[in-house]
Amino acid sequence: MHDMASLGGPLLSFPPSSRPFHPNPSLLLRGASTGGTDNFLLHEAAWSSGSGKTGGGNTLLRLRGGSQRDWLPPALAKLPVVTRAFILFNLAFFLLGVAAPDHPLVGGSAAVRNLGFAPGEILGLRSISPAEVVKQAGRVVGHTFTHASLLHVAFNMLSLSSIGASLEVLVGSVSFLFLVATMILATPLTLLAAEAFLYFTNSPPLIPGNMVGFSGVIFALFTLHTLHNPTSVVPIFGHPVPAQYAPLALLGVQSLLFPQASFWGHAAGIAAGFLHARGFLSWTAVPPAWFVAVERSLRHWDGFVRHTGVELAGQAPKRRR
Repeated sequence: MHDMASLGGPLLSFPPSSRPFHPNPSLLLRGASTGGTDNFLLHEAAWSSGSGKTGGGNTLLRLRGGSQRDWLPPALAKLPVVTRAFILFNLAFFLLGVAAPDHPLVGGSAAVRNLGFAPGEILGLRSISPAEVVKQAGRVVGHTFTHASLLHVAFNMLSLSSIGASLEVLVGSVSFLFLVATMILATPLTLLAAEAFLYFTNSPPLIPGNMVGFSGVIFALFTLHTLHNPTSVVPIFGHPVPAQYAPLALLGVQSLLFPQASFWGHAAGIAAGFLHARGFLSWTAVPPAWFVAVERSLRHWDGFVRHTGVELAGQAPKRRR
């Protein structure tokens, strides 16, 4: 059983935060908004010329003629490098299961069964062996990249292309990379903590089976973005909502429209994003030396965005004075 089902991803657009939100409701289901596509094309031109600016006025790195992206569809080629990489990895992982349906780990329904995150199974373990630790750790990470259907992965990646690109342009590629990595771990662990409380108080579990999908992380990123712009207005299915209430509004509306989606899995993403934005996960900030090393290794890739100086609590190292 999987909880994050085929329409589990947020179906909305999120323009770059350097400009106000002016939604066009007719475009929400296509992952675009008034100004959103133009903004990304503007950044595309800025990257190509080496003269682009983010909202904080930091120059982005020059691209090298787009040769690294010539084989990609235009919609993917114009995305920042880390957002593009996560989308391609999710699509490749899904297609691997389609191409090898009989594979015992990733083939078809085996992926949902073997990689689905199951808090109840973890809490019910009576003995812990090294093999079991590896298995459950693989599920904590692997369920994020596992999708139950083509629609499931398509809608999640459509959402990621909008929200992820906005955040990556806001904070820079390396900060965004570590931010997503943190949310990949924080979202299921937040859910596991809630399930542990219920388990040890003999209460019914939130998720009796397992769950798969990237949408929990998308909800976490969406929450971070809205809390960074709490006075903005965010379009949700065509209706403007104050940004600070948008994640909960989206969760409620989506649960009504798609009851098969994982309410608690998405709620855990919102909780993880909130904890991060309020500094409770500041201990996850990477050492400056790691940050610099990764930035040096990625800065030559097309679509790379330099560290902008914008810091979402706990995700970027402090600059040395």
